[in-house]
Parts: sequence; C-alpha cells; structure tokens
Amino acid sequence: MEKAPYLNDIVEDSCDVQAYWVLAKDKVRIRVAIWQGGGRGTVFIFTGRTEYIEKYASIATLFTQKGYKVVIHDWRGQGLSDRLLPNSNIGHVEQFSDYQMDLDEVINTAKHLDLPRPYFQVSHSMGSCIGLRTIHQRQIFKSSIFTGPMWKLHGKSRMFAARFITSLAISFGLDERMIFGADERNYLHLSTPEKNSLTSDPKIFGFLKSQIETHPELNLGGPSWRWLWSAIRENDYLLSLPPPDTKALVILGTEEVLVDVNTIISYCQDWNKVELEIIPGTKHEVLMESKASRDFALNQIFSFLDS
Repeated sequence: MEKAPYLNDIVEDSCDVQAYWVLAKDKVRIRVAIWQGGGRGTVFIFTGRTEYIEKYASIATLFTQKGYKVVIHDWRGQGLSDRLLPNSNIGHVEQFSDYQMDLDEVINTAKHLDLPRPYFQVSHSMGSCIGLRTIHQRQIFKSSIFTGPMWKLHGKSRMFAARFITSLAISFGLDERMIFGADERNYLHLSTPEKNSLTSDPKIFGFLKSQIETHPELNLGGPSWRWLWSAIRENDYLLSLPPPDTKALVILGTEEVLVDVNTIISYCQDWNKVELEIIPGTKHEVLMESKASRDFALNQIFSFLDS
C-alpha cells in the first residue's frame, strides 16, 4: 500500500499513526489511517459529511488508551480522498451505496494489516447512515455505536419541500450543482461559536475551524442535488427495513437540530438490541462537545464496548 499524508500539524495528540491510499473497486482513491493500540479489537470510526480523519485524532487516541486499534478513513468526495466533481468544494456522491465500496477497501486494509478482532464501529451522522446499511448487509461488527445518526434529516415540512424540489432539480439535470442556499465554504466558516448547530463549546468550534484554515484542501461546502436526493432515498430505504439483529448504542443530544430526533427515538423503540442515551445540553456532535459532556458520552461508549 502507498503511504498517504497524515496532517500532524493540526492535531493535538502525537500517536503512532500510519496513513495509506487504497483504491475502491471503481478506482476512487481513499485515504485511510491506522492508530496503533492494544489487542482488544479494532474500532472503525465513520465520519460525517464534510469531515476528515484528523478531526477525530483525539478521540482515536482515547480508544487506543483503552486497548483498541483504530481505523478512520475519508469518504469519497471529502477529506483528502478523491473529490468527485471539478468543483471540489461541492459534496457529491452518485448514490449512497457507493460509500460501501470505500468501506470494502477499508475493511480489506484492516484484514491485510491483521488488525485484531473483534471489529466495532463508531459512526457519526452521515457515517451512521452508511454504517446502518453496512450492518444490514454483512456481519462484520460485533457491535455498533451511532452518534447523531443521519437516519432522517430534520424537519417534516422542510423534508416534504426537499423531496419535491430535489426531484425537480434531478429531472432538470442539475445533479452536480450545489443545492439552493448552500455555500462553497465549510459550515464552520458560515456560523459562529454561539449560533452553530454542532457544538456548544466555543473552544472546540474554534479549533475545528482552525484545522480547515490551516489546510484549505480539507474544506467542503454544501452538497449537490444528487447527494441530497441520494441521502433522502437512502433514509427512506433504511427506515423501511426492520432494525438489524445486532447490538447497538445510539447517542443523541437534547439540542439536536440536524437530524430528526423523533424518528430516531421511534426507530430505537423497535430495536430490541439497542441502548439509547440522550445527553442534556449537547448538540449534533456529542464527541466534539464540552469536556464534561464528551467524557460522559465516551464513558457510555466504553462501558458499552466492555459489556
């Protein structure tokens, strides 16, 4: 495997991390990074839309301290993996099932490097959508953790309009155009520490913003019409299925406004093997929250893995 860059200058923890390039079945180049830890198993962290490997470096380090190896990759179209459009600031995918090709190679890499089993997934937002399809299709993870899962986008009335407008945009061949009202700049550049929907911690907000300012190649703005159309269809498909027969933990914040909390809670009520944790005062990214909230979420995750 060819070595890939790992951006040490924007992470706070210095660990034994190796990054590689791998090729998905359709020749899209994916960046994957491995944190060396103990032999308790391997944790795969699936990031959300616009995210990248280095954003989760401190979280990965905490898992290694608990005895796990960690694998994080950049999904196609974001991070340092191949961007799919001439305008690299537009978040794009042809269909959500394409992300499974990325995951195929990531898992093959873990097997090639003989990373210890069992495997676990810790997935956030869009990564949770991809991760849910994964556990419907294959028995690869002993258990799964989902934070702020993008199983349905927020807003009943807005979603009705989004379905109609998205279908119309696709019919007019606007698949690769950015959706109305979106911006080529990352959300961190468009919001403020006080008003953002991601974290209530101003220091974390500033730190994440500085990562993109230091490495503008990590920037990703709004999604394309095709991405939004594919996301809506994927959500509909996954929610039409009964919950998978596997052990899982779902974590939500009480200040969540990006995904549909009521739908997620309802889905969990039908899932016999799921534990649901709702953390007061936290927003979409519970692992990027204030230290007290983040530590509480991580303690729930570690306890769940130990069980």
